[in-house]
Order: sequence, then structure tokens, then C-alpha cells
Amino acid sequence: MNDLEDFRSQQLMFIANAITTRGLAVMSVGSGECSVPGCVCEPEPVPWSYTIGLVERRHPEVVTFGLPPKAAVAVLNWVHDRDIAGTRIEPGAIERFNGVPIKLVPVPAEWVTSDDDPMGQWFHHYRIGRASIDPPPVLQLLWADRHGVLPGEAGCERGVEEVQPRLLDRPRKVPRRLTAIQGGRGSRGRREPSRR
Repeated sequence: MNDLEDFRSQQLMFIANAITTRGLAVMSVGSGECSVPGCVCEPEPVPWSYTIGLVERRHPEVVTFGLPPKAAVAVLNWVHDRDIAGTRIEPGAIERFNGVPIKLVPVPAEWVTSDDDPMGQWFHHYRIGRASIDPPPVLQLLWADRHGVLPGEAGCERGVEEVQPRLLDRPRKVPRRLTAIQGGRGSRGRREPSRR
């Protein structure tokens, strides 16, 4: 087994263990904190993180953009914890995480299944032993600027809007350069598991 295959096996074990022990895994993409053997990652213009495992609770997976991995893990774990506590965040409702307004909005299936493979590790994990698998339902977590204004609302700070492309408006576009290592398609070679 080569280093890349060994790394991918370790990722799958991390995901399975995280789902078993915590109920979800959070994958961060494009943060520049890559641990893929031989990869010298530079941060992507817009990093993102997504969950793997929420579908096992009949909850859509969640993706968020523009947050460093630790912040993304914290807010995505909070979404999960709310669901476990019976206070699921409904799409479109504005809630507060550490005082910051957040909102979950639907993500088109076209984004999830695009050729850029934005949730590649989700498919790697759930495709094991299956010939094919349907894409999961996904919600995007939007977070507000320092004035409490969410992307898509009048007056949202430009920088906050730029790092949070609203996927509902651009379902086929992954907001980053397409870079991959060792022949992987899209972002498949750029996954970094974020450990809690």
C-alpha cells in the first residue's frame, strides 16, 4: 500500500470512529492544513467544512464556508448537539451561536454531485460495499458579519459575502481553484479531517 492509499484508509477509519463516538465527522477543505503525504497545500481562496454522519440521525449534512477548521468544527458540532437535544435548527430560522446569528439554507443536489466532488469523503465513506449511492440532503450554514447581517441580506459586509458563496444561487460552482494531487478528481485529494 502506498502513502496515499494508507492516508485514505486512515481517513475512512477516522470518519467511522468519529461517527461511532461522536455522531459525526467534520471534514475541512482548502484550509492549507493538509496532511496528505507529499502534498504541499496552500489555502484555497474560500475554504469550507462539511459534516459526515448527520444523515444517520435523519438530519441533512451541513456545509459552511470561510471559517477556520476549529471554528467550523465548533459550529457544526453545535448543530449536531442541538439536534440530539431535540432542538433541531429549522432551515431559514435565525439562531445564535456564541452570539453570532446563523441560518441554515438548502443546498441544491447539483452542488453535491458536481464534477468538482465537493463532499468526496462523504461518498467514500457511505459508498463502501455499494455499487452506487444517492447524494445526501445538505444544508448550508451561513454566519453573520460583525453587525449581525447575514449573507444575502442588505448591508452584509462584502468580505463576509465573498467567503460565503450562497450555494442556492450557484449550484454548479465550487468556489475555489480546482487543485488535486496524484490524479485525484476535484478536491478528493485535498481532504483534511478536522479532529475535535
